[in-house]
Amino acid sequence: MLRLIILVAFMLVASKTGLSQELRRIFRHGELVLDEDTYWEGRVEHASWVDDEFVVFFARGQVTCISTETGEIQWTSEKIGRIFDWSLSRSTKRLAILDEQMQLFVIDCVTGTVIFHPSDEKLSELFGQNFVGGIALIPTDGRLVIESAGSTFGRFGFVVSADYSKVEATFDIDAYPRTISISPDGKRIAVIADDEVVSVREILQNREVFFRGTRIHEAPEIRSYSIGEPFFSHVRDSGDTALVYVQDGGCWSTGTVTVHNLATEKSTTFCGRNGHVELDVCFRTKRMALTGTSKELAVLDFEGNVIAAAKSATANRNTSVEFSPSEDRLLVGSWDNTVCVFKLLETDNATEHR
Repeated sequence: MLRLIILVAFMLVASKTGLSQELRRIFRHGELVLDEDTYWEGRVEHASWVDDEFVVFFARGQVTCISTETGEIQWTSEKIGRIFDWSLSRSTKRLAILDEQMQLFVIDCVTGTVIFHPSDEKLSELFGQNFVGGIALIPTDGRLVIESAGSTFGRFGFVVSADYSKVEATFDIDAYPRTISISPDGKRIAVIADDEVVSVREILQNREVFFRGTRIHEAPEIRSYSIGEPFFSHVRDSGDTALVYVQDGGCWSTGTVTVHNLATEKSTTFCGRNGHVELDVCFRTKRMALTGTSKELAVLDFEGNVIAAAKSATANRNTSVEFSPSEDRLLVGSWDNTVCVFKLLETDNATEHR
């Protein structure tokens, strides 16, 4: 009995202080640029997993697909302008992008072929106007969600069929959304919009399940923005009870992360560890990945406890982070001109890989 008690006590202590994980870089593509006068041209602005081997990323005006096992480039897109919005559906291996000219492209990530690039006339035919303000692919089937910004709250959200031939549903959305994301089951949309709004809505039912902020019902005469003020920047909805969103600090000061339970309406807020936070969330394991201006890459639980952290994961600020489909690796795009993969490894002692 005494031995059993000692063993249980040891396991409890080990679970808190001993057995942990570390982040180790296992893949890097791109020529590392440390000179701040020359890094800008080659910076990686977006990066996503297609599956557990292949990733796509945007740098130097092109989308590239590469194998993280062999380092071989599978395809590279034609030159396009700066990307304003980016969304990938792993189930269909499709990537939707919106460039600086507000031109919409959907790319087959297996071949690199553009399978949908509507003209203004086609967009007008689809939903009565040709302005696309935001996009997201529904993860489960590749249907396209288009936000066409209005000046006030209203029915400016559209769901386009997977063959992009017709609008299947419309829903209300807040004025001038800055970012939209779809829940893993494809049933809800999470939105960050003016005036500092965070909301979650069931798409087909057009029913709101969460709202924070001030809803704009009448278009203001003047709309002002300041880098000195905190602002919401990322939101992820589980499709169930968990909602995670980020408030960036003003003037690049440290931001915060909030984990909200939609059932109990209770929230936990903790430090975002970056001035401009990049976020991804794995709802199954209740973990999140944080990076950004500090160059640190960290994995935390939903209480804000650090599971693993790499203090200097990259040489410049990071612009994207994403869990792999197998949930054991992280893809990071950086202003140091590289795209990297970090693996979560079990260790005997809690460490920070530098």
